Amino acid sequence: MTAAVFLVQAAALAQLALDQLAKIGFTTLADIGCGDGRFLREVAQAYPGKQLLGIAGKLPAGRA
Repeated sequence: MTAAVFLVQAAALAQLALDQLAKIGFTTLADIGCGDGRFLREVAQAYPGKQLLGIAGKLPAGRA
């Protein structure tokens, strides 16, 4: 898979998730394994005033 194809697929998945959030009427959202927080930034822009939490990190060696 090329980087361009990956980015297109990632954008499509993010839009799908944003559409689903609109349907459920959420007030808070936790993104476990959020990486650089890109998706949460998109959520914050689309839904200002929502409580968002991003958790990223690595497990200690031997715990994966």
